[in-house]
Amino acid sequence: MASVLDGLNPEQREAASHVEGPCLVVAGAGSGKTRMLTHRIAYLLTECDVAPWHVLAVTFTNKAAAEMRGRVDELVGPRAKRVWMGTFHSICARLLREFAEQAGLQSNFTIFDEDDRGTLLRRICRALDLDVQRFPPKQFGWRISDLKNELLDYDQYIADFDGLVTPPERVFRRVYERYQQELRAQNAVDFDDLILRAVRLVEGQLAVRAKLAERFRYVMVDEYQDINRAQYRLVRALSAEHRNLCVVGDDDQSIYGWRGARVEIILGFEDDYPEAKIVKLERNYRSTAAVLNAAGAVIARNAGRRPKTLRAVIAGGAPVRLRVAQDAADEAFYVADLIRKGQHEGRSYGDYAILYRTNAQSRAFEQVFTTARVPYRMVGGVRFYERREIRDLIAYLRALFNPTDNVSLDRIINVPARGIGNKTTEAIATRALEREISHREALATLLADDDTTLGTAARRRLLDFHQLFERLTAMLDTLPVAELVGAIFEQTGYRAALAAEDSIESAARLENIDQLVTAAHEMTEAPGRDGVEQFLERVALVSDLDSLDSSGDSVTLMTLHSAKGLEFPVVF
Repeated sequence: MASVLDGLNPEQREAASHVEGPCLVVAGAGSGKTRMLTHRIAYLLTECDVAPWHVLAVTFTNKAAAEMRGRVDELVGPRAKRVWMGTFHSICARLLREFAEQAGLQSNFTIFDEDDRGTLLRRICRALDLDVQRFPPKQFGWRISDLKNELLDYDQYIADFDGLVTPPERVFRRVYERYQQELRAQNAVDFDDLILRAVRLVEGQLAVRAKLAERFRYVMVDEYQDINRAQYRLVRALSAEHRNLCVVGDDDQSIYGWRGARVEIILGFEDDYPEAKIVKLERNYRSTAAVLNAAGAVIARNAGRRPKTLRAVIAGGAPVRLRVAQDAADEAFYVADLIRKGQHEGRSYGDYAILYRTNAQSRAFEQVFTTARVPYRMVGGVRFYERREIRDLIAYLRALFNPTDNVSLDRIINVPARGIGNKTTEAIATRALEREISHREALATLLADDDTTLGTAARRRLLDFHQLFERLTAMLDTLPVAELVGAIFEQTGYRAALAAEDSIESAARLENIDQLVTAAHEMTEAPGRDGVEQFLERVALVSDLDSLDSSGDSVTLMTLHSAKGLEFPVVF
């Protein structure tokens, strides 16, 4: 009788078939770990009769989650849709919406991305009259993120702090406290809150923990070498009851220490689970022996690593070449010349990737490639969902979905320009602060109250905006997201404003919004608030690599961190 494990090599099969008890799969680069994981899920569903909703599979990118779901769907069919599969952030967002009351949230909470966090911190710095040159809001954001990755919300941070309370420390405390107050007031969470709050929920709510223990009987985590302290605690809590935890990773590939990843977590797996089965995947299907031997010689010098020996399935291969350039321009010209020669010899531009440590190092390549007419694309530049017009329409959706989201309302109250100036927005903010209400509620009270805060013209413009929002809110409960985005685009005057500009840039922005409508239709067809919730969540959690189109014929420029797990025939 055929098995879903047919076609796996012996080590992959051993890992995929071990389903009871903890298991660490040490998967070297290019060793087929995704294939093993997907077949393991299929094995659970088809040969172990496990219900799909009892399986939780966690990845680090939406792209990896989509690939895994697609492969499982090919193996088992529609049942794959019932498996809990996604990134840490998307899984936590689902749990927090399901158990919003227990988590201290309303289910329509907004997820603030890094840009929203920066906007809120800049506003807080102004309110506290801080010198942003001396106290950059971005640095506050980085420190807050680091603390939350260690499960230190404001209260826990103050309780655990044992250092010297210096003047800069007092400033940070005021900012952190105000930041958390603003998030609560706006029914919002940032990326780091998603995991922190999920950990607090699972560890602190016995009824929730029992329900999730019943649901998640088999837990799998990919890229285990990259998890941070908060993610580790979440995985431990979710798998504690059944201990059927399978983690896949490779300490040699741990490159995210700068964002909180703790390689010692994977190295200490046997300490956490003494009964764990250890399986090593050491056959490399991706690289030639020449590349693998060179990489192995370098990585072997790492201290404290788990011993492993990768063996190349592809023998031979061209040797790794080293060239020392005179400067960045010389390096770029050299690479461009080799690419053009390769293109004349039959290679496509899409075969090539250029990797660098930081995005700033792309400048020389961009300049030279433009001059040499070498087509290229950048991963990590201005992403689609970070473009101004896209963020504007997303802000409209967020302000409609979550009426307490002040950051989104403030962004679009005068976009496109409708004559609502600083004096009016300041009046709204002041009223909100005085009455401890949202900016949306403050706007309504200013219109309802018979006072002279606003002049006649300002009141009329604010009333027009308020009535516009009331009309759009009425559509929120019935229209599919794509139609709602279209209605916002038309009724706010955004389309008319871009059309009136009649420029190349405005034409491109119009095309981008058309793409947004298409994306909304593709992501969800659910009508009303459910569709808006699904769409906003997916948009908030999108990453650089999710929009990487591998079919285009152009050279790819990206950082080493962005390139992890990707494959190219020729790499510089």
